[in-house]
Amino acid sequence: MRTSKFMLALAVATTSLFSVNAQTADEIVAKHIEANGGADKLKSQTSRIVEMTGSAMGFEFPVVISTINGKAYKQEVEVQGMKMVTAVNGNTGWAINPMGGSTTAQALPEDQVKANSGQIDLTGSLCDYKEKGSTVELLGKETIDGAETFKLKVVKKDGSEETKFIDAKTYFLVKQIMKVTANGETIEVPMVYSNYKMVDGVAVAHTMEVTNAQAGTVIMTVKSVKVNPVIDEAIFMMPKN
Repeated sequence: MRTSKFMLALAVATTSLFSVNAQTADEIVAKHIEANGGADKLKSQTSRIVEMTGSAMGFEFPVVISTINGKAYKQEVEVQGMKMVTAVNGNTGWAINPMGGSTTAQALPEDQVKANSGQIDLTGSLCDYKEKGSTVELLGKETIDGAETFKLKVVKKDGSEETKFIDAKTYFLVKQIMKVTANGETIEVPMVYSNYKMVDGVAVAHTMEVTNAQAGTVIMTVKSVKVNPVIDEAIFMMPKN
């Protein structure tokens, strides 16, 4: 009798333990949003300007990213005296890429506009993901650089996919793999995030590593972040050549 009661108690205790430890995708997303400052704070961002220093193949270069939440995004990179620009304005986009032989603004094809459109959302793809028409699936856990992470698969309304790895202790995003389609070819772009700092109540990764087939690993270090600055929307308009 005592053995039976002991086994029953053990079973209940074990079940309770698993119930506590097991988390759903929505619970992980909620803790991630809270770690990043909370939904209200994230939604209070109307604009942002981030200045960074990039490092790749032995040289450094400045990067400036200007964003109006939900409307427009512009990235400016200067390498060896040549300025490369990528911009998305609503459903259209354009780019200037002198390293690719284009010194004047050229319209981006639809797939590249789609690939860059996620940058417009300053709240991140997980905040209010259901309202945005996305789905999130918990794929299990994975260890990254010794840290246990939750692996989440995000499928957006437009069909694009992201795989996010959320630290099981801090609930910060530590890695992301984006599926990007360009020129009819789909590639995976892995990004690693670290060195989080609070800026105006919002957690911002100040170190990012992007793996690129052409440039190898590019390390981006944030120098400054301006939250809700006034940005002239004219800078997102495609220049007339």
